[in-house]
Amino acid sequence: MDNLDKAYILVVDDNPQNLKAIGSVLKEFEHLTVFASSAKEALRHVLRYNFAVILLDVQMPDMDGFEAAHLIRSRERSSYTPIIFLSAWHKDEAEVNRGYKLGGVDYILKPINPDILKYKVNVFVNLFTKSSLAVNLQNELKKRLRAEQQAKKQQRQLELAQLERTSTMEEMASAMAHELNQPLTTIANYIKGCVHRLNEGKYKASDLIEALQLAGRQAERAGAVLHRIKNFIRKSELYLEPVAIQELIANIPTLLPDEIVGTKIQLIIKPSKKPLPKMQVDKIQLEQVLLNLLRNSIDVLENSAQLAGKIIIETLFRQPKTLVINIKDNGPGIDPATLPQLFDLYYTTKSHGMGMGLSICRTIIEAHKGNITAFNNRRGGACFQITLPVMDENAHLIP
Repeated sequence: MDNLDKAYILVVDDNPQNLKAIGSVLKEFEHLTVFASSAKEALRHVLRYNFAVILLDVQMPDMDGFEAAHLIRSRERSSYTPIIFLSAWHKDEAEVNRGYKLGGVDYILKPINPDILKYKVNVFVNLFTKSSLAVNLQNELKKRLRAEQQAKKQQRQLELAQLERTSTMEEMASAMAHELNQPLTTIANYIKGCVHRLNEGKYKASDLIEALQLAGRQAERAGAVLHRIKNFIRKSELYLEPVAIQELIANIPTLLPDEIVGTKIQLIIKPSKKPLPKMQVDKIQLEQVLLNLLRNSIDVLENSAQLAGKIIIETLFRQPKTLVINIKDNGPGIDPATLPQLFDLYYTTKSHGMGMGLSICRTIIEAHKGNITAFNNRRGGACFQITLPVMDENAHLIP
């Protein structure tokens, strides 16, 4: 225990003989007894210790016991400390009442009766000890309760995170079932047709080869579905690390040379005018989002009548503390009727599309506490906009 837990006793008297006499009476509390020969010295001790009881002489020079009691009581921590006044007289009723009003709980007359003094001090020491134990027990219970509540909160967060991951996996399973059903059914039909012709003996080798080639393409498409889902599942939990966003975006063109080479599409990067710090993001997943959106724009521009295709990656700093990444093209734009479900799982406007790319993009951005939307530019073309909270490498909001 420290100075605030032990049952210290303060004895205040300007007469050294009285201090010595009281000390001999309280010998069993010797290690807990603090002596003061003046009111000012007593006040200094009150700042340091938490006393079970204070034995305070009434008549002292400079500052009497009543003034000292008033100052002791004015201090919050000692406002309820029991004070027993030591007095050589007990005749002035007004003075006695004054002592009680100032917080005195009792008077002991001089010459002091050792048994009475020891008994009264022992009562207050026991009360203080039991009270301290109760307070310590209460604090310990509160501490344990807080720990239990924190543990329950963390468990709940884990359960919610697991539920969210399970929900995502269910969506992925649903998407996989939906996407795999068509190619697998087609493969089965092609193979059944080949087997039937072989059994009948009515076939041309070229017909069988063509059917098997078509079945092979469907198998490749099914494999692509599985590969994309496998990659997403592997990265279902974010691996956050400090990443320089401007550098990440500037490096994106090097990741898709095959898509750009041989086309007339121009890729332009417009960095933010305000320098950005490193941000806590999952670099691989954010790259996947940007590459997916860029490939979508490239596909649209390659299949449009636009002679000079252009894609712009633009970064902006928007208040309050938001990073905006715009991927804009000058293609035909997005059919307004498709905008509401554009990010829905396995919704696609492409004849060969799987309907999973944009849904996965949304899942990744939302996992970063961000948002992704799509709209048409006023001057034509489409824009996919990503907004992310600007966090520094310690995951703190940038002021």
